[in-house]
Amino acid sequence: MIPKNKEVGWLVPQILRERWTLILGKVEEKLPDLLDRLGAIDIFYHDSLHTYEHMMFEFKTAWRKLIKGGLLIADNIDLNNAFIDFCKEVKAPWMNLANVGFCLKNNLE
Repeated sequence: MIPKNKEVGWLVPQILRERWTLILGKVEEKLPDLLDRLGAIDIFYHDSLHTYEHMMFEFKTAWRKLIKGGLLIADNIDLNNAFIDFCKEVKAPWMNLANVGFCLKNNLE
């Protein structure tokens, strides 16, 4: 939750502001385009809508752009089985630390 008198992005330090961009819209439309522009990514962190379908969409979309040795991280993995099901599907090692899941892309899938 954003504190009163603060705007979205208030935690981004001034030194990093020129590298930070707020993208508004549906993740199904925005995420694939963003990842295509970025190319490869090292880390993907999911902390948005926690429905099974939404999480699986984000995981599958990001996984294609994640580098070998990259991390897929998801908050609130206890809310449904999407994170564990995804890690099993891609045959990737994972761990749960306080309901935050970490999945390592090791290119065995």
